[in-house]
Amino acid sequence: MGGRPINPGERFGNLEAVEKFQRKAGARVRSFWLCRCDCGHMHESDSGNLRSGNTRWCKSCASAFKSSHRRVHGCSTGASSDGRATKEYNTWLSMRRRCNDPRDKRFADYGGRGITVCDAWADSFEAFVQDIGLAPSLDHQIDRIDNSKGYSPENCRWATRKEQGNNKRNNRRLTICGVEGTLGDWAEVSGIASSTLARRVRYGWQGEQLLAPVLGTGRRPSRVRSPLGEFGSVQACAKAHGRGLTWVYDQLRKGEADWSLLEETE
Repeated sequence: MGGRPINPGERFGNLEAVEKFQRKAGARVRSFWLCRCDCGHMHESDSGNLRSGNTRWCKSCASAFKSSHRRVHGCSTGASSDGRATKEYNTWLSMRRRCNDPRDKRFADYGGRGITVCDAWADSFEAFVQDIGLAPSLDHQIDRIDNSKGYSPENCRWATRKEQGNNKRNNRRLTICGVEGTLGDWAEVSGIASSTLARRVRYGWQGEQLLAPVLGTGRRPSRVRSPLGEFGSVQACAKAHGRGLTWVYDQLRKGEADWSLLEETE
């Protein structure tokens, strides 16, 4: 496939284009350039790699650069016991990728909505580690304290997945008795499942009502009396009306006429 033309003397990183030639590659004929590296070596590269920036040095200089880059912080490939890069280095790479690379699947939620990496961290892994420190454990992830702002020393910390979950921008926050917390916080405090609390919020429950004991959690089912005179378990009344349990609970919450919740039997 074609691309913008390359002219002799044009520079690509440390390489200067000298002479164009063609070479057969399989069933195709591709264009290559003979380039002169700043170190004096000649290097051959196809036109596409020069245009994209994939090729910027001769082989000798590229190898020297990669080696020196690894030695700077010792955290890239081969640094950990399993031969992989360290958690901190992978975190730094991922952070930059989701903010700067439109091809990253998470770009829309980060770079696409204006989340950036500060200048100090953009090109320096060493500055990133110096500012934020090493991850306390493998379970910790980088977390932005204010989700509307970018990655910077004053806005980032290491946090567990649970702490990150409580800090999501789409989190539902509840205020009960003057105290604000996430739905997950209140679920942990009350012992009521977060799904139950979410359903109660959806039905319009407010304040202390949200933390009321869950119906039917005793040794025997809670008893209700319906407008039609049925008296029995929530399940039985729901069946008599041809409805689900949620519908009965909703009638009780709304205080509909003659619906009443009686004390659980001993």
